[in-house]
Amino acid sequence: MDLLFRQFRAHAVARPEQPALSCPGGALTYGELADRAQHLAAGLRAAGVGRGDRVGLCLDWTPDLLAAVIGAWEAGAAYVPLDPSLPRARLAAIVEQARPVALVAASHWQGALPGAAAPVYTPAELEARCDSGFVDDTVVPADLAYVMFTSGTSGQPKGVCVSHGNLAGLFTPFAEQFHLHCNDAWSLCHSYGFGYSIWETWGGLSTGARLVPVPAAWRADPAQLQSLLAEQGVTILSQTPSAFRQTVLHEAFDLAGLNRLRLVALSGEAVPAADVERWFRQLGEHDARLINT
Repeated sequence: MDLLFRQFRAHAVARPEQPALSCPGGALTYGELADRAQHLAAGLRAAGVGRGDRVGLCLDWTPDLLAAVIGAWEAGAAYVPLDPSLPRARLAAIVEQARPVALVAASHWQGALPGAAAPVYTPAELEARCDSGFVDDTVVPADLAYVMFTSGTSGQPKGVCVSHGNLAGLFTPFAEQFHLHCNDAWSLCHSYGFGYSIWETWGGLSTGARLVPVPAAWRADPAQLQSLLAEQGVTILSQTPSAFRQTVLHEAFDLAGLNRLRLVALSGEAVPAADVERWFRQLGEHDARLINT
């Protein structure tokens, strides 16, 4: 089983014009995303990042973030999510524990980062460091893919280390059972510092599908969320049970208007039976399938 970034690269080679990301502000193809990722990988290498290193990412949910994740992997490094919505003290604690050798941050978020922890670069600065792309073909399944920190609800936040091998086969059984394919459009509703973002991001990119980022302000607004899903033709919607209750089960959410939606995937919390009963009452003639991962 190929590693996830190699699965993505295979789709980019086979169908470079296929949309990888679309939102009201524009779109990015697989070929364009692959080129940006390879230039970021080259920039990271030029900055001294090597195989086995960790790179902190403090970016918005934009093409920059996707390119930086893939670029870190193609440089042989693991990434550490630094969600800019987190308190500065929490970001400082993550950086202190994870000890990244470099930080990639949007210019408007650099003030949120702890000072002098590691060199800080914007994506544009890294892309400008090297004229040609770079891909590390020596990465193996045992190599670290990312370090993601727990919420800390039962104590101090802890960094969970996940290898490429842990991820490589994650979507194969789902792809077979739920017929995941390149014509799907996946919602991106969750912070990249939350494990569920892996499902949303790589469920789409490993199958050649399109990702649809949902602006943070719209994620809890049932009418805005429904409108975006309809406009972008989303086929796979991912929700925590709490968000599902607040949005999809809300009276302002017009399920009937989402004629392309075929899967609603729940994860992250227990699913109350009452919510499942409400879903089936609301479903009507719609044939979307609810799955509890």
